[in-house]
Amino acid sequence: ATSFLAIPQVWGMKKFPAIIESNGISSSLYASGCSKPQTVHIWDLQREICTGQITGIDHNILKIFSASEGQPSLLVGCDSGSILYYDLRDPRHYIALSEPYDKRLIGMALINNDMQVVAGYANGRLKVFDIRAGGLSKVKDYEGHDSVRSKMTSFAAHRCGTIFCTSSSHSIKTWNSEGTLLSTGRPHGNFLPRSGASIDVLAFHPTRHLVAAGGADSMTSIYCSYG
Repeated sequence: ATSFLAIPQVWGMKKFPAIIESNGISSSLYASGCSKPQTVHIWDLQREICTGQITGIDHNILKIFSASEGQPSLLVGCDSGSILYYDLRDPRHYIALSEPYDKRLIGMALINNDMQVVAGYANGRLKVFDIRAGGLSKVKDYEGHDSVRSKMTSFAAHRCGTIFCTSSSHSIKTWNSEGTLLSTGRPHGNFLPRSGASIDVLAFHPTRHLVAAGGADSMTSIYCSYG
């Protein structure tokens, strides 16, 4: 067992909690928080040393997502609703994939061979952006969950880059990378929707099409993500 301080401690900065993302393939860890402007610290987990930093991010960081298969790509999602794309070979420069959005970013992921980005927002909207355009290029914008009856509460993507899941207090939905709804499940397998028991966390199995869902009621369920 081992431990190290991934983010320098700054007392009184509770407003900016720690955000952690790891990539087992590249043995890298990305950590941010506890500072303003915010910095992403890049760690080599095998050597336990900080190998680089992404600095000067003016907005609070909500999410970090690293590319699969060890590709040098990193997504940074901010509280402004904007999403920044970094090529880690030159992290001084970035591509702003989305304009600021007034709804909270729930999650994001790279899809379609890491060429596109899908993002989910609290109002239930799902948006797809194309990295190859080199800037603001929204490919698709559609409703994942009803913004009035059931807002989006969590988001997760499979490392294969072809499917992702979203959830609300009433349902768990599985989508493919083209935006087609593959399946819909109820939280914890209930026949009737539950009130006050929304799914707060979704996580995919790294190699199988299984997704785990958990909420504030301390229950965890595992679903087959394709049916």
